[in-house]
Amino acid sequence: MCMNQGHPRRTSSLRAFAFVFATALILAGCATETPLAPQDILQHVENAPTESDHRGITAIYEQQAGTARRLLVRASNHLRQKRGFETR
Repeated sequence: MCMNQGHPRRTSSLRAFAFVFATALILAGCATETPLAPQDILQHVENAPTESDHRGITAIYEQQAGTARRLLVRASNHLRQKRGFETR
């Protein structure tokens, strides 16, 4: 026998709290991944006379692309979890 059968509202509230808490933790981790603003990158490009400087700019773009991919994966996982909670 399920212990939560008498308290469906409590179970639903606990699930919602757990989902919101997990999402907040993940988003807090994302907050540390702040990309350079476009004007900052343009300034780097304008002041990049050497091949080494251009490689550094390439690394910035690659880092931002990696961050974007990770955020898309997280968002996709959150949507899948949300649909799972909606069907319960």
